[in-house]
Amino acid sequence: MAYELWPKPIANEIRRLQGMEDLASWELFPSSLQEMVAWADVYKDEEKRDKSRNNILIYKNIPEEDKSLIFPVAIRMHGILEQFRIERFGNWTGKSEDVLQAVQYINLSSGGHEAPWNATIS
Repeated sequence: MAYELWPKPIANEIRRLQGMEDLASWELFPSSLQEMVAWADVYKDEEKRDKSRNNILIYKNIPEEDKSLIFPVAIRMHGILEQFRIERFGNWTGKSEDVLQAVQYINLSSGGHEAPWNATIS
């Protein structure tokens, strides 16, 4: 983790949010698309009434003793929030012809802290 490269107040907050335990190897975010395919899968939760929210990203490779459980992926990203659009339907205009172009996004930056940022994204 690159949290120790951030200024002390930011590093302390990242560490507080992460907790005192180090992440297991299967919990670390992949660095390539090929690794992502091997790391996570999409699970369809048929019990959810809101069909727009019934797909969950889950870990594929969990410890042997927990094979009967489903572990949703929680992704933590550290950086300075520049822009975002995370409402339910993103930037969809409401027109059916525009639905395939709708996106949600979060733009993070270094906020001038290049060393930890470069370590985080490389």
